[in-house]
Amino acid sequence: MGTFTRTRDTHAYWGHSRVLGTLTRTGDTHAYWGHSRGLGTLTRTGDTHEDWGHSRGLGTLTRTGDTHEDWGHSRGRGTLTRTGDTHEDWGHSRGLGTLTRTGDTHEDWGHSRGLGTLTRTGDTHEDWGHSWGLL
Repeated sequence: MGTFTRTRDTHAYWGHSRVLGTLTRTGDTHAYWGHSRGLGTLTRTGDTHEDWGHSRGLGTLTRTGDTHEDWGHSRGRGTLTRTGDTHEDWGHSRGLGTLTRTGDTHEDWGHSRGLGTLTRTGDTHEDWGHSWGLL
C-alpha cells in the first residue's frame, strides 16, 4: 500500500505488514506493535516487512513521547529513532532518555551484532543485554 494511517486507536494489532509506504499512529491508548501504551506519535516510513519486534529493510523508524511501550519492553522514553536497519528487535529497555541507532545490519537491542552507531542518553535503567562488534 502507499500510505497506511491510523489515528486514536484504543486497541490495534499491527501484526505483520509488508510493502508499506508510510505507517503513522497517533494518540493510541493500547496498541500491539509489540504492546504499546500511552503513545504520543509512532511513525514508520519505507518498510518492506515489519513486526516492530522483528523488522527488515526499514527506511526510518521514529517514536516520540511514549510513556510505556513494548518495542521489546521499554518505559519512560523521550524519543526513539532508528534509521536504516535491516533486522531489529529493541529488546528490553527502561527509563530511556533518547535512543538512536544508525546503519545496523543485525541487532536485537538485547543482542546486537555488526552495529554502525549506538547512542544512548539519560537512561536510568537499561538492559542492552549482550552486544557484539560495536563501533
